[in-house]
Formats: sequence, structure tokens, C-alpha cells
Amino acid sequence: GDEALAASLGGMYAAQPSSSGDPVMITIPIASYTAALLAASAVCSALYARERDGAGQQVTVSWLAGVLSQGSATIIRRLDAESPVAPRHPQGSLPVYKLYKASDEWFFIACGNNVFFNKFCIALERPELAADERFAPAPWGLVNPDHRRELTEIFAPIIAAKPRDYWLAYLQENDVPCAPVLSRLDYIDHPQVIHNGLRLALDDPELGHVIMAGPPFSFEKSVAAEIRAAPALGEHTATCLGAWPRPAAASNATPAPHLARPPLDGVRVVDLSY
Repeated sequence: GDEALAASLGGMYAAQPSSSGDPVMITIPIASYTAALLAASAVCSALYARERDGAGQQVTVSWLAGVLSQGSATIIRRLDAESPVAPRHPQGSLPVYKLYKASDEWFFIACGNNVFFNKFCIALERPELAADERFAPAPWGLVNPDHRRELTEIFAPIIAAKPRDYWLAYLQENDVPCAPVLSRLDYIDHPQVIHNGLRLALDDPELGHVIMAGPPFSFEKSVAAEIRAAPALGEHTATCLGAWPRPAAASNATPAPHLARPPLDGVRVVDLSY
């Protein structure tokens, strides 16, 4: 198998919104990333158990396990549904957190809370919508699909009547979060991206001169790691093996029934994720 097969089997591609309704392939190797995180935690757990019980064990982590781990929250929320993958609207399902087509181009409206929703309604000269009991839970609490559709059908023709540049300027003036839909090239060449240092240029031994994304944050007391070309296969093998502690002799190992209990048995684990 490969990355694409694992992601497809795990339903990752089916969860991506598309105008056609078909699955969409993700170019980022998320299945490999999540499997690597699972493998790291599994190795640490096995080493902990070896220190406790005196016996090692073999750890196997699959790509599919990585896919399912990153989608576990969605799957759990939909245990009573016909499919564990929630259908996605290609432009977004929330009326004020989605893509809209102006008279010429697409842009995104991101009213992430009720305050921005109210400002959006006022900006469109429809303040009565903010006071409507049907739409009071907007944006995130608006779960009724009929109410979502009604709001979208109100907003869409208003937005479609004028060009994108007008709406971007007008909505930003009224403190309504919004942004244009850009291509990757448009984004990386954007003056604001360049000014903020969000793009970097480096020379790669295989690819030559490349432009890539830079560190997204800057901190006062810590400096971002140096961005450099990816290491060649095996470039650091000798260094890593030289720094790795040698295992104890096999004769000193005490046999233990390490399968009798889980590796983290008795350890309290706090999960702060969502």
C-alpha cells in the first residue's frame, strides 16, 4: 500500500469538501504524520514498560491507524450515522463562515462569533436578521439545516450583486473578517506575506533555488529553527547511532510477563486535545 491508499481506506479523502461531491486527495502526507506520532508514543510506552518489567517488545503502527487517529473525533460524533464521514458542502455549511461568489470572484467570510455575525447583518443593511430568533445561535450554534439555507439564500444574491474588491474593502471597514480566495502563487507572492517573513528562499541540492513557506510565528524570547534543505537519506545515520545509548546485555534482562498488562498500566494520562 501507500499513503493515498491508507488515507482513502480511512475516509480522509471523502471528508474533504468538493464542488462535485467526489473525494479529494490531500497532498500533505497526514496519514504518515499521524502514524509517526503514534509510533513515537508507542515506542516511548514500550521503553517505559521495559524499564518497569525488564522485557522489550515489538511495536507495529500502521498507516491506517494514523488515519483513524486523526479522524477519531469525527467518527465518534457520528457513531449513530450511516457513514462515519460527515458530508461537507464545498463552500462551507455555515452561512457566515463560508465562501461566497461576488459578481466576479470568490472570497471567504469568517464571522467566527455572534458579534461578527451581527456586524455582518448590519453591514448588509439587514439588521433584523441579527434579532431573528431563528438565527440567534449563529454562527456555530446554527444547526438547523433549513435556517442555514434560508440565511445563505438571503446573503448570496446580495453579495453576488457587487465585485469582490468592493466587498473586501466594505466589510473590512465594518470590522467583518473576510479574505480573497487566492492561488498558492498569489499567496506566496502577496506583499503582506513577504513583509511578515512568511516565505523563504533557499537552495536545495536536488531542486535548486526554491521558495517555500516560512515560520508562521515570531516570538520575542525564542528564535525559529533555521530553515534548510531536507537532509539526504542516511545523512545523519552515523551521528544518531553514535549518540544512541547501547542496550543492556541480553543476559542481564529479567524475563517478565510484559503482555500481562498494558505498557502504561497504572499511569494517569491527561488528554487535552479535542
